Amino acid sequence: MPTGAQVRDAAERYLDAIVKRDIDAILACFSPDAVQRDPVTSPPNVGHEAIRVFFENALGASEAWHVTRHQILACGSAGASMFTLKVEVGGSAMEFDVIEVIEVRDDGTISSLDAYWDPDQIRMVS
Repeated sequence: MPTGAQVRDAAERYLDAIVKRDIDAILACFSPDAVQRDPVTSPPNVGHEAIRVFFENALGASEAWHVTRHQILACGSAGASMFTLKVEVGGSAMEFDVIEVIEVRDDGTISSLDAYWDPDQIRMVS
């Protein structure tokens, strides 16, 4: 079972990769057969190719992503990241709070990620 430090490190590496908008670095955070749901109510993206398509679409629809980290908690092989995501699109910016729950394998890769965020709480910001 991964340690709490490994779980927190996996979450940090993933957040760093999405801010850098580096799809290869994002995929390196996931195990090859990982399951990702963003938001959690969406059909799952299974495996690197499906996760790549998700991020190509999400990142391609924006100019920049900024993350304000609040807390990363680890419990066994699971972790929860709490952060605020600011997305810049077409000269405007919006932000919303996110909780992502991950499951991490012994090798430090994410085997599942479920993102929780409320569309009704998206805020326009400058």
